[in-house]
Amino acid sequence: MASLFIAARVIADQLALWHGAYAGAYAASLEPDNAGAIQQAVEAETGISAVTVSTTRNDPYITVTVTKSQTIPLFMFGWSVRVFTLDADVTIHIQET
Repeated sequence: MASLFIAARVIADQLALWHGAYAGAYAASLEPDNAGAIQQAVEAETGISAVTVSTTRNDPYITVTVTKSQTIPLFMFGWSVRVFTLDADVTIHIQET
């Protein structure tokens, strides 16, 4: 039963990262040089503050990559183990202002 809960949590976090990457890309399309606004858009969409956000600009496009270290709780021992990293990225056209 615990493994089902863990799998559901990983899937939910991955979906949140994809949504966050899109929100960050949209913010980046409007203000490609405003890292704070991009980070804020990602965190607001995902609800996860422990994410790493990076951008790669290749005019006229910008790619936003969001990563999160995933930990697996070991309920029997009261430990958490960092197992892998989840990531998502979205490339979008920079809007001309």
